[in-house]
This record gives sequence, C-alpha cells and structure tokens, in this order.
Amino acid sequence: MSDTIRTAPFTLTTGDYLRHYLISYFRMYIVLPWAPFMWLLTFGIPILAGFRHLTHREYLAFATSNLWYSVIWLTLIPAIGLFTTWRSLGRIETTYAQRVATLDSHAFALDGDGFSNHQVWSSFRRVIETPGNVYLVLRAGSAMIVPKRAFASPIIAKQFLAEARKHVRHAGHKQVQAFYDHIDAPEPMAGLVSPSFRMRFGVYFRYCLLVMCRSMLRPTTLIFLLAAFVGFPAWLQRDRLAAGDWRGVLISSIPGLIFFMVVFPLVMTLISWATVARQPAVRGERQVSLAADEVQARGDAYDVKVRWNNIRQVSQTWGLILLWSGPSGAIVVPRTAFADPAAADAFLDQARALWQAAKSA
Repeated sequence: MSDTIRTAPFTLTTGDYLRHYLISYFRMYIVLPWAPFMWLLTFGIPILAGFRHLTHREYLAFATSNLWYSVIWLTLIPAIGLFTTWRSLGRIETTYAQRVATLDSHAFALDGDGFSNHQVWSSFRRVIETPGNVYLVLRAGSAMIVPKRAFASPIIAKQFLAEARKHVRHAGHKQVQAFYDHIDAPEPMAGLVSPSFRMRFGVYFRYCLLVMCRSMLRPTTLIFLLAAFVGFPAWLQRDRLAAGDWRGVLISSIPGLIFFMVVFPLVMTLISWATVARQPAVRGERQVSLAADEVQARGDAYDVKVRWNNIRQVSQTWGLILLWSGPSGAIVVPRTAFADPAAADAFLDQARALWQAAKSA
C-alpha cells in the first residue's frame, strides 16, 4: 500500500457537524481530565446546592432540584449546543465547501475551496471511528472530520483508519514532528507578516474566555441560561414568592448563574490548557502572514490558509488581534508579539484593509 491515502472530493453535511458536537460533549464524561469536572457539575454540585432541602426535610424539593440540574447538563445543555452549532454553520463560508483529505506518514491535510489545513501527526490526540465518520481529534471539541463515504471502498476506509491510528500512536512516543526546524521570517513588506511568537498561557486563556463569552452572550443562550438557572429555581421556591420574599429567591438563584457564567468558563479554560499545552501545534513557534488573497497561519506543526472572503470579522480585543473564520474560531496574533504598538496597529490595519477589499470585490 502506498504511504499516501487520498479521499475523493467530498462535502460535509449538517448531520456530520452535529454528530461531532454530540460525540465531543458526551466524551467529556469519560475522558480525563474533563470527566471529574463534568460529573461534579451534573451530580455533585446540585446535591450540595440542594442540601438545605434535606436539612428542612424537603425531600421532594431535593429530588426535583437534583433531577432538574441533571437534566440541564445531560439534555438541555447539549440541545442548546446543537442549536447554536446549527445556527453557526450557515455563517461560515467553508462549512459546506468541497474538500479532499490526504494522509501520509508525516501529516494529515484537508484542502478545500478557500482553505487548507495541514497538521503533523503529533498534533492529534486520538482517532475516533463511528459508523459514518472518522474523527481526527486535535483537542476537546475540535476535530477533522472525514466521512467514510469519501472513500472509494470500505477497504480503503479501513486502511485510512488503521494508518491514521498508527501514525497518531507512534507520534505520541517519538520526538515531536514538525514541518519546519524553526520559523525564519522572510523580509516582509511592512505590516504583512507578524513576528514569530508562541501561544503562551495568557494568550490562550484570553482567547478561550473570549470564545466562551461570545457564545454565552448570544440572545438564545442568554434566555436559556436565565430560564434554567434563575427561572426554575424561582419556581421551586414559589411559596417564598407568594409570601413576597422575591429578594431572597433572587439571591438564592444568582449563585447558579454566576457559577455557570464565571466559574465554568474559567475551569473549562484551565482544563483545556492542561490538555493542549504540550501539543506542538500550541507550544511551538508560529507566524501569521497576510497576502492579497489569503491569510496564512504557519507553525512548527501546522500550516493553515484561509481566503479573505472566508474571514467573517477582523477585530481587536483584550490585547489580541483576531481574524475570525467562524463564530468560535479565529487566527490569533497577540499585540505583544510586535516590537511596538505602532507595528501591531500597522498589521491590524493591513488585515482590515485586505479583508474589506475581499468583501467588496
């Protein structure tokens, strides 16, 4: 068998993306380091929060409260995630673009209309097979999807799966594979190439929090959170409301909302960093280049290109320059990577100018 396996051109369906979301969510209950936190959220914290019902011998209220919060984490949270994922798919230009997957002994690549994503095997954590798809997992919630229908026959699909698993397994026991020994910045036109930089904890932490905040502040998500963490607890205490103790009811409901909107994102970001900090695609040197037709993010273990007409937004937040390719995915350049604020501003201005030019073309 040749070292290279290539699929036929294929497109992903809405079902492919939604199944990936569900698999990613429920795997957090069985994969370390996520599992203890998810079980604590689903069962442990509701028991502690409802302990006062036991002290007052309110057994039905205790059972109802615990059942509700279990339902939230096992059904309602995945449901709202499915809905927001479905809503976001239509906003990403490359969602349904045709693509080709290529596997060889060194790297895995996806090349499509308006984008490309090449990753060496040491960037992947595992390979998951389902009846319809193969998922090459980069980190929790992020994977490259290859449908089995993209292969000429089931035998080739099995060969692809076996080779992918072998390369990921071997990469985990070898020296880190890399595309480049190190990044040598070319002599750039002013503002078109960032200095090489590393994804330090502070940059990753700000980026993850920003993505979570953007997700939580969507109107649909906010309505759900208020109903689940304020509305239902208030309904459980409707006798206090009838007695006019609305302030006490509100005070007792707010901690759950604060926990979900503050503590949960912080802990999830810390766990995420713990799982990816040693990956070469995260810890290695990287550089972002701006060209007339595309933006390229190049690192020691990956090479990603996205055409400007597939960039949704160019923004600057919390000291980060962000080129958003989707509602929850962006190419990140910290302003601290530049020699001075003027250089960072020049890079941001160039990015905005190129993006606006592509939009108006």
